[in-house]
Amino acid sequence: MATKTTWTGAVAAVVCLAGLTACVGTTSSTDPVFSDPAPTSTTSSPESGGTLVDPLTRLEDPDSDDFIATTVSPSLHEHGTGGATFKIARPDPSLTQLRFYVACSAGDFTVTLGTFYSGDCTPDFTSSGSIPLPSGEDPLSVRLDVSAGTDYWITAIPVP
Repeated sequence: MATKTTWTGAVAAVVCLAGLTACVGTTSSTDPVFSDPAPTSTTSSPESGGTLVDPLTRLEDPDSDDFIATTVSPSLHEHGTGGATFKIARPDPSLTQLRFYVACSAGDFTVTLGTFYSGDCTPDFTSSGSIPLPSGEDPLSVRLDVSAGTDYWITAIPVP
């Protein structure tokens, strides 16, 4: 009986280790950290970590506590994995800040646009933060820092 238990334990350990090695990610020169990612559809769901909630769905849902309007025009609305830098058009001069909403699968995040907003990753964003727009006329550069392999949604809404 003890031999059977040991054998079962050994098989379970091999299965567990095999399962863990399948989760190891790799980095390449096409990693979003090194390039601007292509835009994603606002209606697509995350390809990995399918439990992430796209913040825009809550912002446009009248039954949500985070409801803004039935149609929101974000300056930034992207899904991806790992850190990334986004170039976005500067909003109308009457809008002086960008309010960021981030949902991410693990760890913590930092959004930088001159200054920064940061917090803990949650699959369904639990907070938002506004960053004043830096002076100038050039397009804006927004940096999202998350751990490599971390799945995210980031949405930025211009506000007065």
